[in-house]
Amino acid sequence: MSTLGIALIASAGIMAIRRRPS
Repeated sequence: MSTLGIALIASAGIMAIRRRPS
């Protein structure tokens, strides 16, 4: 995996967690 892919996945994960505080 490249840095760009990791950054995108991390960003998406953080956004999902912030949107759905479980």
